[in-house]
Amino acid sequence: MQLYTLFCWLTAVTMAKCTSRSFLNGVCPQPPVKADFELEKYLGTWYEVEKNPTVFQSGQKCTSATYTLKDNGKVTVFNKAAIAETGDVTTIEGEAYIPDPSEPAKLLVSFPGNPFDSNYWILDTDYEKYSVVFSCQGILGVFRIESDTNRHLPKQ
Repeated sequence: MQLYTLFCWLTAVTMAKCTSRSFLNGVCPQPPVKADFELEKYLGTWYEVEKNPTVFQSGQKCTSATYTLKDNGKVTVFNKAAIAETGDVTTIEGEAYIPDPSEPAKLLVSFPGNPFDSNYWILDTDYEKYSVVFSCQGILGVFRIESDTNRHLPKQ
């Protein structure tokens, strides 16, 4: 069991360092989210203005995320960015869902290659010009990997 715990801890530290997220002690904080969040009003394309840098977005610019409601109530998440050096476009598609309908601003999102669903909590938005998002992944109830808030302007 100790070897497994050590492996999990080392994997978590590596993931945090490789993605430029913060690796911290303790459980994830529970910041307040947007009261009375309305998913349908949030749908559409948002452009990224500011975000904590991550390895998987290294060298990218003009990043956008498009959220589309699926028939099953889940949300298609389509991220697109240009590679700064070449101008080539890179994309990835994932899926988000609201695990607890009483807290619709707390979504979980999954992308291919990521073994865990990630928190995608909307802290605030006016549905048109800005959105502030928080993400944190708990590890064994002892550590956490936390990303800075994202700001998106404007919605198209």
